[in-house]
Amino acid sequence: MKKTIAKKVLTLTSTILMTLLMVLGFNGTRVQADTNDTTTQNVVLTKYGFDKDVTAIDRATDQMWNGNGAKPLQGVDFTIYNVTANYWASPKDYKGGFDSASVAATGTTNDKGQLTRALPTQSKDASGKTRAAVYLFHETNPRAGYNTSADFWLTLPAKAAADGNVYVYPKNVQKTTYERTFVKKDAETKEVLEGAGFKISNSDGKFLKLTDKDGKSVSIGEGFIDVLANNYRLTWVAESDATVFTSDKSGKFGLNGFADNTTTYTAVETNVPDGYDAAANTHFKADNSSSDILDAPSGILPHTGGTGTVIFAILGVALIAFGAVAYRKRRNGF
Repeated sequence: MKKTIAKKVLTLTSTILMTLLMVLGFNGTRVQADTNDTTTQNVVLTKYGFDKDVTAIDRATDQMWNGNGAKPLQGVDFTIYNVTANYWASPKDYKGGFDSASVAATGTTNDKGQLTRALPTQSKDASGKTRAAVYLFHETNPRAGYNTSADFWLTLPAKAAADGNVYVYPKNVQKTTYERTFVKKDAETKEVLEGAGFKISNSDGKFLKLTDKDGKSVSIGEGFIDVLANNYRLTWVAESDATVFTSDKSGKFGLNGFADNTTTYTAVETNVPDGYDAAANTHFKADNSSSDILDAPSGILPHTGGTGTVIFAILGVALIAFGAVAYRKRRNGF
């Protein structure tokens, strides 16, 4: 009886141990298979923006880099081309073109400036031979205020970091941009005026419209518009499609993101606060300065240069002349 019980216990124990070993074995095989999967590699592109030109450095693909204080750029679009056939046709002469190459992936950098894609490590060349895969990274839509980074290509498989990822770091050099600010005021009291709307035109008669990076219209609030922070684009359109810039509670409006400080623009008041006359068109350059635009209260004659003072001057002269003529006639009559 004791032998039978012992045999049953031994059998049950063996079964449990075998089951545990099988579970552990299967789990271990799954993890190992994922780790040793060489058919694809995760490529992590990290996009940094620099405030000045930085000497290009070839960084190892197995090293993570924090950018040395550079700003991660969100919202940058990339297209990744499979240029295996292009490259292996003549490796020594390849200069980075992607004619006839297929698109392997597309994407946009996130708030960390990163774009991650799993890419096959092997591909076919023009003759159908299996080769190490080669991919070209092409920036299609840069961040507002930054230059487009140069194309670069990567051969897989590449040396990976401890986390299994391959890291690449294209750079963007910040462009010099300019801004302009205005303050809307009462011409008499110099009090600030909220709610005055303006459109901006260029010398070609086109009007400024702000869009997102994909060319879609955007809604803006009052005051100064930070084009760079919002990754907007400056486009020039017909007046009917133009963006209206509106003065806020402090009377301010304006924007940044102008490409140069030499072009002359015109601010045209289109929405006039109640009780005021529209200001004359204001010509300006995007020279990082601020200036006032004055609205005269309706019905108040300008102090100088207005038609009202001219009319009164003419009437005054006419009355004086009429009085002189009348006086002479009366004098001659006696």
